[in-house]
Amino acid sequence: MSADLAIYQAAAIQKLETQVDPKIQNDLKKSSKEFEAVFMGQMLKPMFEEINFNPMSGDGNSAQSDTYKGMLVEQMGKSLANYSSIGLAEPVYRTLLEAQVSAQQGQ
Repeated sequence: MSADLAIYQAAAIQKLETQVDPKIQNDLKKSSKEFEAVFMGQMLKPMFEEINFNPMSGDGNSAQSDTYKGMLVEQMGKSLANYSSIGLAEPVYRTLLEAQVSAQQGQ
């Protein structure tokens, strides 16, 4: 992304934020990060579908193993979204802000 585009997008977000209550902004930011975390988890899921392991018994073909892998993928998605974002949360946040401003103006 070019520096000019990044500056433009940041300015657009700041302009929208002036029209939305700070508590709602925080809720929208949180929702954006959660969306990115779920997306990351879904992207990781196929990687773990073929891995057969169960740290408790060594058997990789069990309901326990599937549950463990599901929780592992979910937590990895959250960690990746929090510490090494792929940049999905920002455009989602901007879109949610735009929707919030539109909803407020329609009232």
